[in-house]
Amino acid sequence: MRPEPALLQTTGRMRLLPRAVGGTHGIGERRSRQKGAGTDFADFREYAPGDELRHVDPHLHARFGQFHIRRYEVTQHLPVAILLDGSASMKGGKLALAKWLAVFLAHIATVGGDRSELLVRTARRLERSPVFHRKGQSDAAANWLDRYTAETGGGLDLVLREAAPFLKPRSLVIVISDFWLEEPERALRPLGADGREVWAIRILSPEERDPRETGDLLLVDSETGTEIAARVGPGQIAAYRAFIAEFGTRVERLCHGMEGRFLDLDSVSPPGWLAARLRSAGWIG
Repeated sequence: MRPEPALLQTTGRMRLLPRAVGGTHGIGERRSRQKGAGTDFADFREYAPGDELRHVDPHLHARFGQFHIRRYEVTQHLPVAILLDGSASMKGGKLALAKWLAVFLAHIATVGGDRSELLVRTARRLERSPVFHRKGQSDAAANWLDRYTAETGGGLDLVLREAAPFLKPRSLVIVISDFWLEEPERALRPLGADGREVWAIRILSPEERDPRETGDLLLVDSETGTEIAARVGPGQIAAYRAFIAEFGTRVERLCHGMEGRFLDLDSVSPPGWLAARLRSAGWIG
């Protein structure tokens, strides 16, 4: 499952809308906090030894007898790292939707003048895609992701821990997972170090979000294979639903604390609806 060509075409002028970080690296299309050589005037500052004389404003010198440097807006790109959970709990529709989102968000990054990279943890090591920086690389991103299945995944904890050293300062990090974590705070906070902004997308199946079966059940942990026999009644179902909602709130609060965003999706969400959902949530525009 990958984004339709028609959708990629209609979103070809959109970009990601981070809340805090801007252009921070190299050359791109985002306004940077830096000032320097460029074409759009920003402001003046006093001349300092070592400044190039060609940037001295002759009009200010003629009027006030002081040397000031003209400074210009600098445009740079934003590095975007998309971390994909390939663990066993992501089997089926969850991983398919996660891949769709990863490819689509990588597309939005590149058409907006940014650079994106995909990261997946296999059973053996962390895998990093090539850096996508040109329009029309959606197929390349999708082809790279096609080699990975949930069975080969190494768990979200491993993805987050091993990816952290490769994340650039003042970049955007997007995590796509079901977020079955015991301690989301410990796992996610390192991603927000060095001025990074963190976005999270939680994908759950309808059965995970709203289970209906009751009685004597055999519960199997998809990550470890551990089996637990349990008697499940309406009380346990209600407590579980409350836990799912509260856990999502914890992750959302964490992301907002890192100037980020959080989105909660069902694995059966139709792809055609997702682009509109991302736009209405303020993620793209």
